[in-house]
This record gives sequence, structure tokens and C-alpha cells, in this order.
Amino acid sequence: IGEAALFGHSSGATWSLGAACRCRALTGMALYEPALPVTRPFMSDDDYERFVAGVDAGRGAEAALNFVDAVVEPTEEERALFESIAEFTVPVLPSVVKELPEVNRPVDLPALADIRVPLALLQGSRSGDHFRQAIRLVHEHVPHSRVIEVDGVGHLAPLTHPNAVADELANLFLAE
Repeated sequence: IGEAALFGHSSGATWSLGAACRCRALTGMALYEPALPVTRPFMSDDDYERFVAGVDAGRGAEAALNFVDAVVEPTEEERALFESIAEFTVPVLPSVVKELPEVNRPVDLPALADIRVPLALLQGSRSGDHFRQAIRLVHEHVPHSRVIEVDGVGHLAPLTHPNAVADELANLFLAE
């Protein structure tokens, strides 16, 4: 692969930060609210245990909704959307159970200074404070970063308002 731009959302944005520290082929990156445990754990031990118990007991849709309530602090619109698709998330929940402890680890913020490409950090105006704090801290540690607020949306905007997010990405990646 030659040059590439990268977009990540939530835990995908977190993994993208790690990749950007190692990948020299990147020309730019946009992240929508990386899931970083900076102001509080990404998920409390009690919420994690309830989530795992639901997955283990075969109550996947219920477990997925518990996860969203605990982690995302969804808007009413986001909660309604997730209720309608929770059953479809069941096949990936065992992987989420395994990944969450890794995502919940403290972040090596000074290592983010190794990111040398332009970075746009997108955040929803209706997102929880912990996501906004994560954006602020990443912005402080990545030299070529800027913050863009997407008005009227929360953490799940790539699902609930894909056009608003796509418009921002087009402005970033296709601008001349």
C-alpha cells in the first residue's frame, strides 16, 4: 500500500492512534471520539461484570444495551438506534469481552507525540464529558492536531448522523 489516510471511530479510533505511531505511509488521519480511559475507566468493573454475565448467559442484546448505557452515555436517539440493532451485535460480543480490558488500560499520552501526520479530532456537541476530555488530551499531545465539533450529535454520530460525519471527512480529505 502506498500513501493512505485513516478514519477511526470510538475503539477503532483508539487502535488507529496506535497504528499512527508506527505507520509511516499515513498522510492524514481523522478520529471520531477515541475511547480512551482518561477521566474515568472506559467501563467500570461492575458494568464490565454485568456485561460479561449477560454475554455468558446468552442475553447478548441485553448485554449490548448495558454496554452502550455504561460506555457511550447515549442520547435518546442513539439509545433508540442501538435498541433496534442490538441483536445484530451479538456475534461480536465475545471479542468485545476480550478487548475491553485492553481498551481500559491507561494511555501513554506522551507517545502520541510520535504521530507526525495531520490529525483531525472530531467530537459531537452532545457527547459525554469523558469523550470530550479524551479529545482534549490527545489534541494536547499530538503536534499537528485540531479539534472539530460536529453540532447536535453524540458519540454514535457515525451511525446516527453519517452524512454530518461524512461531510466533515470530505472537507478534510478532499479539500485542495
